[in-house]
Amino acid sequence: MLKIFLALVFVYMSAFGADIEVDREFNLLFFGAFGMIVIYNFAYNFVLKDVVYTHYFIFHLFVFVIMLFYTGLFDDALLEFSINGVPIGFFLLAALALLALSRSMLELDRTHKKIDEGIKYLQFILLFAFSLTIFPIGETVIVDITTVFIVLLAAGLLGLSAYLSFVEKNTYAWFFFLGFSSLLLSMIISLLSYFNLIEQSAQIMYIIEFSLIFEATVFSFALSHRHKETTLHLRQNELLFKELSHRVKNNLQSIISILSLQKSRASKDESKKYLQDTINRIRAIFMIHEHLQNSNVVAKVEMKTYLNRMMEPYKLLNTEVKFQIECADDLNLSLDKLTPLALIINELITNSIKYAFIDIEEPKILLAFTKDKEYQFIYEDNGLGYDEITESLGSLLIKNLSTSQLKGVYTIDAEKKFNFKIIF
Repeated sequence: MLKIFLALVFVYMSAFGADIEVDREFNLLFFGAFGMIVIYNFAYNFVLKDVVYTHYFIFHLFVFVIMLFYTGLFDDALLEFSINGVPIGFFLLAALALLALSRSMLELDRTHKKIDEGIKYLQFILLFAFSLTIFPIGETVIVDITTVFIVLLAAGLLGLSAYLSFVEKNTYAWFFFLGFSSLLLSMIISLLSYFNLIEQSAQIMYIIEFSLIFEATVFSFALSHRHKETTLHLRQNELLFKELSHRVKNNLQSIISILSLQKSRASKDESKKYLQDTINRIRAIFMIHEHLQNSNVVAKVEMKTYLNRMMEPYKLLNTEVKFQIECADDLNLSLDKLTPLALIINELITNSIKYAFIDIEEPKILLAFTKDKEYQFIYEDNGLGYDEITESLGSLLIKNLSTSQLKGVYTIDAEKKFNFKIIF
């Protein structure tokens, strides 16, 4: 970008300081440089999938087409509405893209919602004006009004960016103001030449092309800086989240140790059972935070790894039970969904081991987790089943966690074997 900009500075100075004809060479250099910027942002749009780059690419694409008409490479003889040989419709489309770029780059929907709403209405006005240019009505007043409206719109955006940069100290607004100043200058020059207030000359063409390259260079640098800063913030948030998960995990481990000590000193078997059930529930949450520290996705856990890890203590204590897990390798679940689901799984396994496998020769437990449009979890054992569901603490937990926290719909079939399915 810097080399392109410096090359244009050299040609720009040559155009005013030398007596040679550089019109053709300058235009070729301009379209080559500007085309590289358009392709650069087009590639970044696909790589980063950032809406700012999408709007930026569309805006520069229309500007590129406008300059093709403006320099005479495209002929506008058959079109009714034009400014200096450029169809007015392309100016309107470029203004629409510029408004979208302003909203996304300055993050107006987050910081200034009323201004963002106002820009939305302006976009509808521009769409209406664009619809008028489709029909060859022949009224030049439409072109005049549209031209003035676009320039006033550009001046308004310049004033907004100046306020955000100098008053609210917005870094991206400052870049926007710097690059947009040159863009507005080129628009004003083009407008003055359209109304014959100044004479169209090669020097004016050079000024316009130079200002566009300057704007594109500044905006590209600003978006690159924005991407680096966003990546840095995400990395900082990721480290902060993992540190928080580490501390939560340590606190849960301390609670488990205290409850285990309390259990060892309890005299009644019923009290020991209740304490062990509580320990198992806390351990299910503890393991979530343990996996969060090593997860490649922030605030999400790889489900297949987690389910296998969760089953390990149950396998050690119940060697006669065969555990089967069906889950895709790339299936992740967020913390707010996994916590209630882990508690549900713990209750289901505890109930199966306690009550389901009486006189069952080959006890089996199946856990299947899939996702299509929604998540689906299936738990099944080959136990005896039961005729009536009792309102125990475990069943109440399963009901409340399924409906209140997961916002899901669950079914239980326990006629011959136990089958639990929840969709959320």
